[in-house]
Order: sequence, then structure tokens, then C-alpha cells
Amino acid sequence: MLKYKKNSVSNNSGTVPLLNLTLWPNRSLTKKTFYTLMGMTFAAMMIPIIPFIGTKTLFVILPFSLGALLFLFLSIILNYQAGKLYENVKIWPDLIEVKRYETNGKSKEWTANPYWTKVNLYTESQKIENYLTLSGNGREVEIGAFLAPNERLEIKEKIDTIIKQLY
Repeated sequence: MLKYKKNSVSNNSGTVPLLNLTLWPNRSLTKKTFYTLMGMTFAAMMIPIIPFIGTKTLFVILPFSLGALLFLFLSIILNYQAGKLYENVKIWPDLIEVKRYETNGKSKEWTANPYWTKVNLYTESQKIENYLTLSGNGREVEIGAFLAPNERLEIKEKIDTIIKQLY
């Protein structure tokens, strides 16, 4: 998912970046939808249990149904935790800055001069289609590994356009 910010001020000189992208994984399930899904799943799992209410068989079936519901709940919660990951890419005339914010609250930062920065798109990578990196300042950093291949292409075009305008 891409998010564009227009008027963020940062950089040591206090200038507005030419490009400010915030990238994060797709979150297709909102909190409201999550609670609706859990309620509907609970209701659907209770339908086969209704005939067994008042019998000893209920105590055999109920733990498995509740266990499956608990597993679904925990899986979605863990997915939400992974969704807290995001990256911020900013480009000024004299600086490119990439900050990656991990799910545990830590951040990693990479900076380079746009003139010496190269945008690499590896289309024939075995593991990731359209693997996008920025190389410069003696390092190569990955950008948007959690994005769809077509989104990485879009980001490459935007970064290339800004860098070509500069030089």
C-alpha cells in the first residue's frame, strides 16, 4: 500500500522533500470487519453444536470448536502485529533517506546522495518478483519487500523520475 505525503519538513536544511513515500503491507481486514468475521464464525460453528446441548457429547465437541475459533483469532492478531511494519522513503536534492520501522518498534536507516544512488529492479530473482533495491553509500537496501510486484514497479518509476529531474 502506498501513501504520499506532500508537505513534510525534515532534512537538516529544513526543506520539503521532493518525494515522501510511506509504504506498508496491505491490510485488507479492518477492525470492524475482524469483529464481524469472528462473530459470524462463532455463530456458524455453534450451529452444529445446538443439537448436542444438554448431552455429554457437547463437552466432546465444544473444545474443538472453541479451539478452532481461538486459533483463527490468534492468527489474525499476529497478522495485525506484522502489519505494523512500514518504510518511509524521502528524497531531497542532496539526500535520499530510507527508514524502516519494524514491528518491535526499532528502526533502521539508510541515507545516500541521490547523484550516486542507483535504483535496481531485479526481475529475474528466484525468490521475489521485481525485487527493488537502492544502492549507494557503500550499501544496497531493499525497498518494499512486502508489496506486490506491480507496486514495486510503480515505486521504482517514481524514484527514477525524481532522480532524473535532479540531474
